[in-house]
Amino acid sequence: MKILFESYSTVKQNVAGGVNAKIKLLYEGLQQKNITIDFFNKWEDKLTNYDVLHIFRLSEENYALAATAKSSRVPIIISTILQVDKKWIISANLWLTKLLPIHTGYSKYKEMLGLADAVITETKKEAEFIAKVYKVDRKKISVIPDIPLVNAKDADPSLIQQRISSKKDFILQVARFDQNKNQLNVIKAMKGSDIPIVFIGGEDHNNQNYYEECKKEATDNMHFLGWLDASDPLLSSAFCSAKVVVMPSFQETMGTVAIEGGMAGANLVIAKDLPILETGIEKYCKQIDPRNIKEIRNSLVAAYEEKLNREEVRGQFEKIFSPKVIMQMHIDIYEKVLSFSHQEQVKNGEVIELND
Repeated sequence: MKILFESYSTVKQNVAGGVNAKIKLLYEGLQQKNITIDFFNKWEDKLTNYDVLHIFRLSEENYALAATAKSSRVPIIISTILQVDKKWIISANLWLTKLLPIHTGYSKYKEMLGLADAVITETKKEAEFIAKVYKVDRKKISVIPDIPLVNAKDADPSLIQQRISSKKDFILQVARFDQNKNQLNVIKAMKGSDIPIVFIGGEDHNNQNYYEECKKEATDNMHFLGWLDASDPLLSSAFCSAKVVVMPSFQETMGTVAIEGGMAGANLVIAKDLPILETGIEKYCKQIDPRNIKEIRNSLVAAYEEKLNREEVRGQFEKIFSPKVIMQMHIDIYEKVLSFSHQEQVKNGEVIELND
């Protein structure tokens, strides 16, 4: 089986790199399953040399490639990775394109989803959004949780202890610094506390002032470590050692950091209504209103003082989010679309031949 991976053109340029890191992990894991994976090179690759085209993140720049794959009878899988918002704006936009001879980004999204043989979302909420707003057949939507990017299982706790010059338990937040990720409210909530707070992540290039505002508001119990690559041992060490992992975002497609915190067995504090809570892990999370600074403080302090139950939490998260489980779910979808494609070819009297 040969799979061709494609994504948006700047996927490797994003410092935060969540989509890029996810694609890399899938690439490595699927290769170990003897599945050939290539990254699309428009100068060399021919779609007909592949069994499946897998596009990561719905983007109108990949519309032409998807249309070509469809005309070449190469099955298409799209991992949408969409924010679930602007429902009425999108619906109005799509209604307008029915009335007028125009194309918009949203109409291209709808056409691409129509071309896809299978659509992968990270949450049920995202799946419902796509089905309702873009009128996608629910039968071709599969929900696969995000893959954890950090493996803290065998990490060295001394690395983070040396970096922050303390062996004391701490609270960890890992994210790009912007209003959505909401570090400023965590800082305001925990100002002057004797509990160490560790922030990993750097400034958002669209709003560099927010990072500076956070550092200006911070007190001596807070540590800013900047950007760390997903493979950096220091990041694994931070997750391994954190007593509490906090994710106070206003919006998330899924919430990978909460998955990584749970896989490390940390106590979790998560904003209410985030999609990850639909996966059945709410028992292990304290939920907060991300706008309520007092509630953030009370929940963080309570989680910090609460006894850890790392083995139970790790075990539950492993059942749902382990890379092995996520890999197999992708393989099942590849095999499903190939099987359906071959059935269609048989109906049409065509020769079936898998690429080697």
